[in-house]
This record gives sequence, structure tokens and C-alpha cells, in this order.
Amino acid sequence: MLFLLPPEWPPWRNSTIRVFTTISITAKMIVFRFILFQLCVVYLFYVVRHLHLD
Repeated sequence: MLFLLPPEWPPWRNSTIRVFTTISITAKMIVFRFILFQLCVVYLFYVVRHLHLD
């Protein structure tokens, strides 16, 4: 992504890198929370199923 920026735009480079970094960090946090939520749901589902089977 950084190589696509033209070298004659020094003022835009830092802000663009900052925006991309913020977006990537936010996306990682959203994906991480989503995976944790899915794991908790699956874990609770199995626990409830095993409790009902006993």
C-alpha cells in the first residue's frame, strides 16, 4: 500500500499511513472480538447440550 503513494506527496504520506494503521488496528480488534464471541457461543452451546444430555 505504501508503495502506491507518489513520492511528490510528502504532506499526505504521514496522514495516510496513520489512517491505514488506525483502520487496520480497528479491524484486528473487531475480528478478535468476533472470534472470541463465536468461541464463547460455541462453548456455551456445548455446555448446555451436555448438561441437558446428562
